[in-house]
Amino acid sequence: GWLAEKDAGEPLLGTKGARGFDFNSFHFFARSHGRIHAIALGDFTVGMGQGLIQWQGMGTGKSADVMHITKGAPVLKPYQSSGEFSFMRGAGVTFGSRSMELTLFGSFRQKDANLLHDSSGTAVAFSSWNTSGLHRTKAEYGHRHVVSELAGGAVITRNWRNWKVSLNSVFYRFGSPAQKRDEPYNMYAFSGRNALNGSFSWSGNLRNLHFFGEMAMDRSGAKAILAGILMSVDAKADLSLLYRNIGRGYHAVAASAFTASSQPGNENGIYMGICFRPAMGWTLNCYADIYRFPWLRYSTDGPSGGSEYLVEARYVPDKQTEIY
Repeated sequence: GWLAEKDAGEPLLGTKGARGFDFNSFHFFARSHGRIHAIALGDFTVGMGQGLIQWQGMGTGKSADVMHITKGAPVLKPYQSSGEFSFMRGAGVTFGSRSMELTLFGSFRQKDANLLHDSSGTAVAFSSWNTSGLHRTKAEYGHRHVVSELAGGAVITRNWRNWKVSLNSVFYRFGSPAQKRDEPYNMYAFSGRNALNGSFSWSGNLRNLHFFGEMAMDRSGAKAILAGILMSVDAKADLSLLYRNIGRGYHAVAASAFTASSQPGNENGIYMGICFRPAMGWTLNCYADIYRFPWLRYSTDGPSGGSEYLVEARYVPDKQTEIY
């Protein structure tokens, strides 16, 4: 597949020095039922475990679907979006048998970032990624493809009966070092050129219970854990429970887990949900999520926390009507 995209205001086909579309994406992706389970060439995404060390593409979050709190997808998937940031560019392969499989992948690409310069005007580091994908003006174009990213990793998965366990690893090396502003809330922020994460993840069924989770560690030794249970307690009721404890110094470049923050780190909390079906056509969804941030965050001068609650009643009397 091939995708070409330009945003409004970006030059196209020779105008203002442009050579074509601002963003081009190509991929070849194949699945097989033999020893080779998947092959990805060009642009693809990588998802591991519950997203504590690596998850690109669609994820789960808090919603009225209170039982949809676990991640589950093949490690490799073709990239088919026009977004210009969250994907790999290279090659990946998954091979093995039904009971054991191994995924290997590698990627190299240039990414948009906000650079930091010394007194002579030389770029010495980058402070943050620029994820908008907009290159309409000279200033915006100056952020385009300024930091190289080399990435790779492996996933070993063992399947037996109703259980699946995986050992996951991913590394990143950047062409320029990351450097955050010297502020108290950035004391545990990621810095440097290299990032390395490893984790152990699991999912499986035991009678009316579904267990899932992931334990992870980064290059500095900071740890993170996310574990949950889905329970069918009755024909009319399902329960969900999720616990997470993510260290204040934990970092993962492309993580996307079930957390209150946009990035896993400096957070612990517990989520509880219930889906109750009292009568034909009626559904009551409720959840409570209570969390805490042990260290400072941007715009807060001390440890903080919060709680979120939802109650939704839904009535579907027939196939053409839904009221909530």
